Amino acid sequence: MKKILILSCLVSAMYSCTSLEQMKNINGGNKIEQPKVTVAPVAKLPQSQFYLTDSGVPYLLDMIAMDFSKNIVRKYDFNQIGNTLECYVGEKILINNIPGNRLEIVTTPKVQSYDFYLNNGTITFKSLYQGEYVADIYNGLQYLGTVKIQNKLKYKFTEADNYAIISKGYSEKNLQKVRDGISLYRISFPGGERDKELSFMLMDLGANDGNSSIIKEETKYLESVYSLNEQEQIRLLQIQDKVFGKNLVLDDYFLNYDKNNVYLNNYIVEIIRNKGIGTAKELEFLEKLYMDNKDPNLGALIGQLYLKNGNISKSTYYGNLAAGGSIGTNGILTAPSAIIPTIGTTTSGMPNNIIPQEKEIFNKDQYDKSINDGKDALDKGNYQEALVFFQKAESLSNGNDQNNLNFYIGKAEYLLGQKDLAKTNLLKITEEDSNFPEAYYYLGVIAHQEGDLSKSKEYLMKVRETAGNSTWGRKSSIYLMKL
Repeated sequence: MKKILILSCLVSAMYSCTSLEQMKNINGGNKIEQPKVTVAPVAKLPQSQFYLTDSGVPYLLDMIAMDFSKNIVRKYDFNQIGNTLECYVGEKILINNIPGNRLEIVTTPKVQSYDFYLNNGTITFKSLYQGEYVADIYNGLQYLGTVKIQNKLKYKFTEADNYAIISKGYSEKNLQKVRDGISLYRISFPGGERDKELSFMLMDLGANDGNSSIIKEETKYLESVYSLNEQEQIRLLQIQDKVFGKNLVLDDYFLNYDKNNVYLNNYIVEIIRNKGIGTAKELEFLEKLYMDNKDPNLGALIGQLYLKNGNISKSTYYGNLAAGGSIGTNGILTAPSAIIPTIGTTTSGMPNNIIPQEKEIFNKDQYDKSINDGKDALDKGNYQEALVFFQKAESLSNGNDQNNLNFYIGKAEYLLGQKDLAKTNLLKITEEDSNFPEAYYYLGVIAHQEGDLSKSKEYLMKVRETAGNSTWGRKSSIYLMKL
């Protein structure tokens, strides 16, 4: 149980992002020196040499978990900041009597989550990750000093020994041993030179076991901590493709189009082609690629995917391009006469430049399935996948059930953090139908985040008045108390 605790701490720390971007020194980076003060001595904390073995990894994880849960506090004073202040991993440091009001982070290990802040004359620090953390202290523009904190494990061992145990677990195809070893490695050597390699090793084993949660966790970690080159991105996509197959939804990280990534772009095209369906952003990526290579096969694929998404005009547009049309300098499609006939009349007497399009039939069974699949994805926390299902339902709806569609699409966008898009869709509902308390709640939260306090209160009070006994009514009441 202890090991599970530390692993959950690690995952939480990795993916709850605390930004390193603090308030910058608006004085151009020039420090106004403070008169020197007497520096009080600080004792060094010892580390015991530890011979790392297979059984030693879970033992150390247990020890770290235990120390983290004890909430041990180590106190220092402002007159000691000329030294490197030390603490053990999991301990909290409090530095008292700070005469400043601003802390500017200078350097940290390559981690995403830690506490390091100044409040009411006290600097607070705590981190799960070993390494040196440095910050400058200011009072307004006046530089007061630099605080250096060495966060260290109680036990000392080498990166090579840690790596050797992980490699052994990988050769044995022992997923748990590899996972534990990597957890210890990232605590002990954050941003180590083998970190990316270890992530791919873990995902290889996870893919063989069909463990999608490991793939998602490690993908998120790599994308947020590192800048991956083209080959690394392809390798990551190959693993995702193996696990998710036709259910793979490409995230924005891969869809930042770069025409120089020829092999990556081609691989993304094949993934989307094999899925047989594309999200709006995936199709946008394909369109950018088409504008560069003018490949008629790619144009045909884009046309087919837009047809499946219910966008007849774009489907026709790219279908014509694939058949030999081209885009002129004015951006207007020029197509062969076989595709767009010359103006005249047909044998039926209808002007042949007017091509009637058959209105899509509303397929209730397929529509309901897409909505239900979207709801299931929402329940599982797969918000991007949910959005794809709801957009698919919209393409099948033929204009029916628009309020529900706007709500589900808006909700998925809200949960994805796409607040502007969510607001647009949710407002469409509330203009016509007040029977959507959840939509009003989301709009209230968005308004608050945008700084419109009065609008936020208006939306939340609407929920409380119309659905006070519901879950959303209670949530609105609680939220209003915070405003």
